[in-house]
Amino acid sequence: MKRLFYTVFFILSLAVIGIGGYFLSILLEGTAPTLRLIVTSRFIGERTMIKVVASDEKAGLRRLSLTIMQGQKKIRLKDRSFPVTEWWKGSSIKEAVVSWEIRPRAIGLKDGKCKVVIEARDASLRSELKGNLARLTQEFTIDTTPPRIFVLSLLHNIRIGGSGLVTFKVNEPCKRTGVEVNGHFFKAFPRNNGVYSCLFAIPVLSRQRNTSIFIVAIDQAGNEAKDGFPYDILPYSKKRDNILITDTFLRRKMPGFARMVGASPDDLFKVFLLVNGRLRKENNQRLLAICSKVTGPPMWKGAFKALPHGARRAGFADDRHYFYKGRKIDQAYHMGIDLASIRNAPVPAANNGKVVYTGDLGIYGNTVVIDHGGGLYSEYSHLSDILVTPGEDVEKGKIIGRTDTTGLAGGDHLHFAVIVQGVFVNPLEWLDSRWIRDHIEKNMFIR
Repeated sequence: MKRLFYTVFFILSLAVIGIGGYFLSILLEGTAPTLRLIVTSRFIGERTMIKVVASDEKAGLRRLSLTIMQGQKKIRLKDRSFPVTEWWKGSSIKEAVVSWEIRPRAIGLKDGKCKVVIEARDASLRSELKGNLARLTQEFTIDTTPPRIFVLSLLHNIRIGGSGLVTFKVNEPCKRTGVEVNGHFFKAFPRNNGVYSCLFAIPVLSRQRNTSIFIVAIDQAGNEAKDGFPYDILPYSKKRDNILITDTFLRRKMPGFARMVGASPDDLFKVFLLVNGRLRKENNQRLLAICSKVTGPPMWKGAFKALPHGARRAGFADDRHYFYKGRKIDQAYHMGIDLASIRNAPVPAANNGKVVYTGDLGIYGNTVVIDHGGGLYSEYSHLSDILVTPGEDVEKGKIIGRTDTTGLAGGDHLHFAVIVQGVFVNPLEWLDSRWIRDHIEKNMFIR
């Protein structure tokens, strides 16, 4: 009997110790939750989200609160509570990501400094059953006033399919500035004392009446200003070009593309349609992605020089209609100019810049792309030899390769294209020293 009593007593003692250990380790634990603030800046704009990651691995989370203090004002936004359905288990929410939208004007706050205090309570029974407390305090600046834009350049005549440049000043530091054309954003490059210049373009397939152009400035608090500026849009007349596809051309060029487009080399006509359609689109997307960034200020000087003594064989944005055995089979736009002189002619860099791409580019064959700064790029395609490497700085006139028939070229020539932040533009403008002086340099070098 005595042995049974001790056995039961021992088991009960272990149970009490276990329950006590549970209460001490979970419900009576003394470790406060952890808080981590996720913000991209220390500014609060007209509508700003503040996000917090809270965690408590033991008792779990009970409540999160956010209070904004400015002067004598103390404003507490709506708490985020987590249910504790069974008090002896604590909270099942061990981690949570919580966001509050702050709209300063709606809650009576003014532009200026403020403090944001975030508090978290866990589901433990400490602190008179309120739980352990964690507090995080961060200073912010409330700014609900959009930046002001002052246009400095005067003459903006932009042709559809062409380039333009505007120079403007913003009265405060901004995290994003540039020009928006029909929803396409062109990033500006900074000058001095809040002055920016932005090289932009009007896509050649845009409609003149539907084109909208605005300067955009977004400050550190996320406030956006969007202002117009005086400009004239000039039309561009595209040329129609009929191209005859022959069996000789198909036999000579298509076998090399068959595997690239996943088609049988026995059906060269189908290969051509896939190359001229899907592959052309993919190659253009890749090329424009390479040429979409503004890596720094302009490096170019004066007019571009693409191919000395080269005769123009095809123009920019030519509307090409393809015929095979008297029947129209396809249509595409030629987004560059074709220049030809002698076979395997040396190709110079059209202007100063940095090589950002070399290699095979599908329909364009062996290609070199040069970044000229300010968001301006030049493309040289259908080359044989490539004499430069990515990352190499080149000066105007340096030989970067030789002309050939690589890619979809039917004869030896250079395909030369100019791209402004992911948009093809008319290269002839950049080959014209007078156009550059009147439309670019005068707008960039404001007195």
